[in-house]
Amino acid sequence: MNNHINDAVLLLEDGHIFRGKSFGKKGTVVGNISFNAGVTGYQEVMTDPSNKGQLLIMSASHIGNYGVQEADLESKDVQIKGLIAKQIASKFSRMTAKISMKEYLEDQEMVAIENIDTRALISHLRDSKKNMKGIISSEDKSIEELKKLIENYSEEDLYKDTEYKAEEDYFYGIENSKYRIAVIDYGLKRGILDALATRDAYLKVFNPNKTNLEAIQDFKAQGVLLSNGPGNPENMDAKLKLIEEIKSSGLPIFGIGLGFQLLAKSYNIPITALDFASRGANHPVIHLDTKKCEITAQNHSYKICADTLEEHPDLIATHRNLNDDMIVGFKHKNQAIFGVVYHPESKPGTHDSQYLFDDFLKNIEAHSKS
Repeated sequence: MNNHINDAVLLLEDGHIFRGKSFGKKGTVVGNISFNAGVTGYQEVMTDPSNKGQLLIMSASHIGNYGVQEADLESKDVQIKGLIAKQIASKFSRMTAKISMKEYLEDQEMVAIENIDTRALISHLRDSKKNMKGIISSEDKSIEELKKLIENYSEEDLYKDTEYKAEEDYFYGIENSKYRIAVIDYGLKRGILDALATRDAYLKVFNPNKTNLEAIQDFKAQGVLLSNGPGNPENMDAKLKLIEEIKSSGLPIFGIGLGFQLLAKSYNIPITALDFASRGANHPVIHLDTKKCEITAQNHSYKICADTLEEHPDLIATHRNLNDDMIVGFKHKNQAIFGVVYHPESKPGTHDSQYLFDDFLKNIEAHSKS
């Protein structure tokens, strides 16, 4: 296939071929393809666990031009499986950055391809109106070999690629802070912890597979945050037991991303896959109570059933996406339970939605006084 040592190819499952230049580690990776519409924040996007296992297209024309620094990591490692871009910078201009994108991708052993017409690629994916598998290869493999690898990539392989394994429980913040919050780690971004810690909260991050309500109460948690994360919520019924326990305790709950979807599932709200994922930092959302619009950072592949939610006796929709009218937030009518599918910590993105953390803390204060 390759006529030159730096040649690389991107093959889609429908047979479309995009040829480009290898960047990062030489290799071959297959997986689901998604794209992010953000102009900046490539480092946060790549290290966001919600993107785990994806072959990610960055729509901005230049990636890596301001380098890489530790402060922008949302987790300790790159979470995507492969990177697709128009141009990846070998040099950078930010004084606080430590290494270039080229060095970072090589250190992380990440397979990447550049010199791709990402506008044409994303247009094709949108027109196909389906989630699509693909493969990036910078090795000497024929197109027929690559097609076979895509065909053999199963739902089980996708599950393994997107499965998030939480760390052991740990603490974050200052112990004598005003608030004590339990965070259930389904694929947590560090930006969420920072957003709460800067609001005078001491956090304990719990592995959802190894904890229970008693452990949360032993921490003397005043509220519980259900974090973002990767994967199909329809395959995560085992995680609902802990959520039901937390709900029965009366503790205030805030769900974000996958945590929001699992919270919806606990109320028997069906979850379905989107034709293509909502990923980017420019999604307009209307707050149905205040009628104010906020520009949000979104990163999800599934939606809740609007009809079922609107008919639910205990829940009420709070936010809708103005692009597609999808419900992206709800709250309980009588209890301090709410959530949004988007990312209020907004790394990257505007800070329009940061008030949701303040609302969570207000719920905690009201519950503490009751």
